[in-house]
Amino acid sequence: MGHVILRVEKIHGSLSSLASVRNHNLPSRRHFLENREHPERQEMNQFWEYENKSLYEHGKELMKKYQEITGRKARKDAVCFIDILTTVSPELEEEVMKRPRTWFNKNKEWIKETFPTCQVCQISLEYDESTVHIHWRLAATDERGRLNARELCGNRKDYEERQQSYEDKMREIFPFIDERTKNSSRPKGQKRKHKSCRQFWKEEDERLQQEHELKKARLEAEIQNSKDRLQKQLHKEIESVFDDKPVRQRSNLLRY
Repeated sequence: MGHVILRVEKIHGSLSSLASVRNHNLPSRRHFLENREHPERQEMNQFWEYENKSLYEHGKELMKKYQEITGRKARKDAVCFIDILTTVSPELEEEVMKRPRTWFNKNKEWIKETFPTCQVCQISLEYDESTVHIHWRLAATDERGRLNARELCGNRKDYEERQQSYEDKMREIFPFIDERTKNSSRPKGQKRKHKSCRQFWKEEDERLQQEHELKKARLEAEIQNSKDRLQKQLHKEIESVFDDKPVRQRSNLLRY
């Protein structure tokens, strides 16, 4: 019955990246969203900023602290924040709306357990889009206070482990949710097998050739059926024209 969703995205410290995040959260800009399916829920949205500072102000402080620690100036497009999206599938939204506070607190517990050293700079709880979700925007710093998004995000294996831990956490309040790998095309822990370009195009050519032969055979069968049908119809018309006429002519000749 539905499943939980966890996504991670990097936010650069450039002014354009932070401005797009800001415009997404502004109430006056919410009506521009394409997936805003529940505008009547806009009043339920909640927005929180650490120390009442914007992401731009937090980003300037993080870059300044990075320069103090390393002695090097951070790049203007350095990754300053990690945007963690926690949400559910549409099948579970009704259950979330019954216990929104419990669901939020469980998400908060998981964030604290998974990222204990990261400062949460911004939280955006949004109800008016297609499904209810939360944006957790964390400072991309390591234990030493340096900007290190690579260490926080980790590799693909770390990401899968976090998805599994998030699912286990949400199962405490939604024990009936589907397993993350239930609809997966490969077993858990198995790596994807990639084909070479040569093998892919070879199989693609074979598939197209088979489709062409099937279409050709189908058309030939339709043409043959049409010929048979026309031939039968022609025979019927010929029989109807000459039916009983030879007998009448013969009888007329016998009179003379």
